[in-house]
Amino acid sequence: TANGYEDCREISQEKCKSLPEKRNVGRFYSSRQITPSAREFFDIILLPLDKYCDASENADGFWMPEVTLDSEQAEVNGMLAKAVQNSPEYVIISNLGQIEPLRRILPDAKLIADFRFNIGNRYSALFFEELGFESYVASPELSLPQLRDLDGAKSAIVYGRIPLMLLEKCVIKELYGETRGCEICFENSAKMTDRRGFVFLIRRTWEHRNIVFNSLPTYMADRQGELDAAGIADRHFIFATEAPDEVDKIIYAYKNSLSSVGEVRRI
Repeated sequence: TANGYEDCREISQEKCKSLPEKRNVGRFYSSRQITPSAREFFDIILLPLDKYCDASENADGFWMPEVTLDSEQAEVNGMLAKAVQNSPEYVIISNLGQIEPLRRILPDAKLIADFRFNIGNRYSALFFEELGFESYVASPELSLPQLRDLDGAKSAIVYGRIPLMLLEKCVIKELYGETRGCEICFENSAKMTDRRGFVFLIRRTWEHRNIVFNSLPTYMADRQGELDAAGIADRHFIFATEAPDEVDKIIYAYKNSLSSVGEVRRI
C-alpha cells in the first residue's frame, strides 16, 4: 500500500542507536558452569528463568522459556514473581507475547531480543529498538558482511552450539530408555547421530522439553578482529553442555585469540 511505502521511506532515513562499548555475554544452562574465570570474563551472565530463580546470586538476569503453553502460564508467573525479588538487570525475550507482562513486572530490566526473532535487516532492528529493547541478537544465519550492514545495538553468537530444535517429547528417554535416559540426562551427555554421521547434542530444558543443538559449535576466538570490523556490540557465548573445565578452556582461547581445535562453524 501507499502508506506502507511511506513507512519504509521514513524508517530508511532513521538510524538505530548503538551500544557504547562491546560486552561479553555468557549464557549458561546451569549455575555449576559459572566458574571464577567466567565471573571475571563476562560482563553479563544469564541463566534460564527456572535456574535463575534458584541461583540468582550467580547471574545478572535470565532468558525466558522458548515456549509457554496456556496451562504453564501460572507456573511461569510464579517464577517471574520470584525473579522480581532478585532485581534482574537483563532479560532475553524470545517471542512478542512476553514483552507486555515483563514490562509490567520488571519495568527497569533491560530487554534483549533473542536470535529466535530472526532479525536480519535494519528495518526489523529499528522495530525492536522502538519497542524498547536495549539490544538484539542477530539471526545466526547471517554472514559477517551481512552483520556489518546491520544498524543499532547488534549482537551475535560468537561461541557455542546454536539451538536448532525444541522438542515437546523427551527424546532422551526414547533414545536411551527410561532408566538409562535419566542418567544420561543428568550427565548432559545425550546425543543423536544423523544418517551422515553428524552428532547433535541434546539437553533437557524446562518442563522436560528437549533442545537439540547444532552438530558444530560456532567459534570465533581467532577472528575477533573481524567481529570488531563488523561492529558487533555484545558477543554471546552459549554454554549448552560444557563442563566447568571446558568453560575455562573456551574463555582462555578467547582471551588469547587461539585457533580452533577440530571442526567448527564460522560466522
